[in-house]
Amino acid sequence: MLDSDVLDLGDGPVVVFSHGTLLDRTMFDPQIAALAGAYRTVAYTSRAGTSRYGTERSLDDLVADCLDVVDGINRFVLVGMSVGGFMAIELALKHPERLAGAGAGVHHGRRVHAGGA
Repeated sequence: MLDSDVLDLGDGPVVVFSHGTLLDRTMFDPQIAALAGAYRTVAYTSRAGTSRYGTERSLDDLVADCLDVVDGINRFVLVGMSVGGFMAIELALKHPERLAGAGAGVHHGRRVHAGGA
């Protein structure tokens, strides 16, 4: 992605954040603030958060975009939410050698209730 909005802060092991549909990189501002003192944090606004690149996209497109953002970084921890989580899983399956770890928060359509029946 040539003109993606990328925030790259801090030094140390790299943690990359990928947001959900209709959101942008700022959804991870609290996590970046908490980690930037000890980690290099990278968050970017993907094409899932904008119609600027059209509405057609595949997980392969999103994986390629993420790899473009981390060009020059050998290994990183990837954290994704919603479509960013699905992309993180896809990247882990296709490029496991690039990841030092991954975390994905995805919604599968089931409603979960906390506490009680």
